[in-house]
Amino acid sequence: MRLVVAAGVVTAGVVTGVVILTWGRRLRKRSCDAAGSKHERLLAAAVDAMVLGSSKHITVPPLHDSLHGEPPTRGWQRCMAAMAGVQSCLDDAPDVCDASANDQILASSCTTAKLSASSSKARVDALLAMHALQTFPDLTAEMAADSGFVLLLLDAPNMLTTTALARVFPALRQPAFAARVCIPQADPGHYALMMETEASMLLCNVRFQRLDTWLAANAKLGLRVPIFFADYETSVYGKRSMGLHPLQDLQRFLRYGYAGPKCLLGVTLSFRSLHKRHYPAEAPVLTPDDLTGFLAHEASCAGMTCALSESIIGHGMARRHCASQRRVPPSPTVRARPQGRPVTGS
Repeated sequence: MRLVVAAGVVTAGVVTGVVILTWGRRLRKRSCDAAGSKHERLLAAAVDAMVLGSSKHITVPPLHDSLHGEPPTRGWQRCMAAMAGVQSCLDDAPDVCDASANDQILASSCTTAKLSASSSKARVDALLAMHALQTFPDLTAEMAADSGFVLLLLDAPNMLTTTALARVFPALRQPAFAARVCIPQADPGHYALMMETEASMLLCNVRFQRLDTWLAANAKLGLRVPIFFADYETSVYGKRSMGLHPLQDLQRFLRYGYAGPKCLLGVTLSFRSLHKRHYPAEAPVLTPDDLTGFLAHEASCAGMTCALSESIIGHGMARRHCASQRRVPPSPTVRARPQGRPVTGS
């Protein structure tokens, strides 16, 4: 994997080499080789640090107190059982759990050409933009009034999702607003492309981080996210070898309190069954309805209502858009929060 990452930054190495040869022609070849080796070591150390920082596995914060006492939904219970099933398989494979960060580099299977030619991707982005406009007709005005409002998107180098939103909210192309379109990008190859193509033209806030790391790193900044598009390219059960769990990311988003007073949440996941070696036979086989129930309970425990506004299912993938809205808090004289219990988020 390190060779792949090194190839992504080979241009910097070539430029540095040219500089060394230009002003160091009188140096002996051994000195040049030593300088090159030192540069390579420093470059490898920098890449290692970036990868390690992008893939820190942060524990999911505890569940919010349920202000209204709703029992867990069946979907939530099934999703929790599925995550426990995946974890049990990981516990039986210590070599996976002990893998180094450099063995856990996320490499996307989707190319920009594939995505640009995908009619389903175009449809999903168009629906997201439509629901965004319906839910937040004055989105940029709300962002201007509250500096803590940011958009959170999983997007590729061709920036199709961001561009779709910019069509209905043209002000997002302005630097002041584009910088508040936050895009965690864990694929080093995609990140490099986003630094030199459409992302730089839009001046979006692209970070070389996994989503779980981004959510944990910014949890104390008081950010509020009106639109969150979790456009995963993976299974609802996650990637066991990478410690990647999309359902836990959704929990982090709601439990850390990122959801604004109103929030449009889009999720795309694959629901294909896992191989029996990677998933216990007795564990539940999840469906898109389980995901909806899972989100409904997590939102409820965060003091929000959650309603499914769109569902697209095809080719083993499910794409769902949910709209959440914060409830009016109950009067403290009617329902007080029990003392001594930890609360995270808002």
